[in-house]
Amino acid sequence: MTETAETAPAASLALMAVDDEPENLDLIERTLSSNFDVRTFQSAQGALDALAVQPYSVIVSDHRMPGMTGVEFLTRASEVAPETVRILVTAYADLDTALDAVNRGRVSAILKKPIDGLDLGREVERCLTVSRLLAHNRALSRDLAQRNEELSEAKRLLEADLGARTQDLLKANKQLEVLSVTDGLTGLYNHRYFQDRCQHEVLGSLRHGHPTSLVFCDVDHFKSYNDKNGHPAGDQLLISLSRAFCETASRGGAPAREMDVVARYGGEEFVFLLAHTPREGAALFAERLRKLVAEQVFPGAATQPLGCVSVSLGVAECPRDSRSAQELIRRADEALYRAKAGGRNRVELANVAADPAPSPAPPAPAKPPEEQDKRIARLERGLVREHKLREDTERLLEDKSRELYLAAERLKEQQAALVHSEKLSALGRMSAGVAHEINNALNFMRGNVQHLPRYVTVYEELLSAYRAALAASPDALTRLTALEDQKRLPFIQRDLPKLLGAMSTGVERATTIVRDLGIFSRADDHGPEPTDLKQPMEVALTLAANRLKRKITVHRDYGDVPPVPCHAGRMSQVFLNILVNAGDAMEQGDIHITFGRDGDRVTVAIQDNGPGITPENRRHLFEPFFTTKPPGQGTGLGLYMGLKIAKEHGGDLQCHSEVGRGTTFTLTLPVSGPPESTAESK
Repeated sequence: MTETAETAPAASLALMAVDDEPENLDLIERTLSSNFDVRTFQSAQGALDALAVQPYSVIVSDHRMPGMTGVEFLTRASEVAPETVRILVTAYADLDTALDAVNRGRVSAILKKPIDGLDLGREVERCLTVSRLLAHNRALSRDLAQRNEELSEAKRLLEADLGARTQDLLKANKQLEVLSVTDGLTGLYNHRYFQDRCQHEVLGSLRHGHPTSLVFCDVDHFKSYNDKNGHPAGDQLLISLSRAFCETASRGGAPAREMDVVARYGGEEFVFLLAHTPREGAALFAERLRKLVAEQVFPGAATQPLGCVSVSLGVAECPRDSRSAQELIRRADEALYRAKAGGRNRVELANVAADPAPSPAPPAPAKPPEEQDKRIARLERGLVREHKLREDTERLLEDKSRELYLAAERLKEQQAALVHSEKLSALGRMSAGVAHEINNALNFMRGNVQHLPRYVTVYEELLSAYRAALAASPDALTRLTALEDQKRLPFIQRDLPKLLGAMSTGVERATTIVRDLGIFSRADDHGPEPTDLKQPMEVALTLAANRLKRKITVHRDYGDVPPVPCHAGRMSQVFLNILVNAGDAMEQGDIHITFGRDGDRVTVAIQDNGPGITPENRRHLFEPFFTTKPPGQGTGLGLYMGLKIAKEHGGDLQCHSEVGRGTTFTLTLPVSGPPESTAESK
């Protein structure tokens, strides 16, 4: 056949034959034309020109050709079409030629002349099969690399999200820490923080001998201000006073010293804790504070009895006036009361001589009962508000911490589930390919095993005919009988049908397993389809047969239920996980599978008479990563995924178990199929 540049058929069936001998080309064409569209070329250059225009699946080339050897031609052909199968035919199959063909020409096979048509056909088919497997493997590798990149990106995003949530948690904790020591109205330190700092500063003062002073401040006639101007105005007055106090305690716009503390003691009372400050310096500070308040114009100040907003202040020092934090507070409070009793809007220092001594001394003037009751009431109200604020702050801190902890745990679970899902997806894709290749081999074995019984029958008929023919010769028949006994022919004749039957049963069993494995691993990219639930249940039973062992009997009661719109592969996954768990939990027993209908829903109950599940384990049964199996034997995702799949189909998966009486898992699915929102999301 002459060279041609006609348009070739599909690349998967196109074959190029190159040889300078027309007889060889005719032989190749006659041998392979039934399966391939053969194009023949008598020169290597003409073949290269055609290869640049039209792709070919197979190239069969001679080695010794004028102008260009077969190895050189196949080397250049591999650069033009690297995916094409290349076969070299040569009458000089020496080692150097073989090495050159493999290393340079990257040939798939080398055949020796003269060409045998059957060998050539088988070799072409083998090389094509290998080529397809390699191409499929490359596609799987590319797909796996892409999925790994997607998984890495998803992991990066999860880690970034987790990092952001962690920063939010730290920020929230910092804010809550500030709130726990801050007065909610004025923004100053609260009573609790003041008590802790006062205790700390007094201990330091006693230990190192430096003075620490306390200024106790109370807003004069604050109840009257509230009564005449309203409580909102009173709150605003306290806020304005707090700002004025902070400005007085500052120098040049910045805090004078970090060791000084300005706090709201309760109600309209404020305290100033001045470390390393003697009583005289604190008195000057208190006087400056009093003047600042009296001279500043506040809204509603004209309604006050003194014609302005004023404060009374008491000053005490440790260790001069006291030897403990509580005594220091009491001293400053007594000095504050003397300032109140002396006409208000003034500063009083603590009077050590006024302390009760062991010897008789004049009693301290008693506070008027009304003033004492009012002061106690104000302190109680302040303490109640502070206690409530503290409780609210702690509750908010607990809620935020719990929320962020749960979010972090969910992120970890989602990341682990994503990794596990990707592993299962890759395993499913690979198992589907392996099942396909195994199924091809099984089909070949099955086709051949079917002929064996007929062939054996022929041999038995011939043996019977031989024995009948030899019956006329007693000696020959005696020798034949002795040989049959020596070779155990009677036993072989009895055992051979059993052997063939066992082989046929094994092939059928393997075919069923491979078929069900293909169904189970098939991707459910399409939508839900009406499915007879017996089919996914039988697939699950086939795949779980090894785990159910021979001592567990399965009883089927499929009843009469309608087809249910669902994903068959996912239903098999739900059934398989339940059956495997039952098989692992029982050494022997029974499993009852019952199909039923409850209104517009179909029910599937899988009941065993195993040891049952404890109430503690039953509470965590459908949580991700919960398992009672030893490490390495369970992932804890089976029942979690089963419930998830049931929910995706608009159904539910429930468990009822009693210790010592067995377990029943019940799957319910709507006859109408999953809701549209669920189906569309999938």
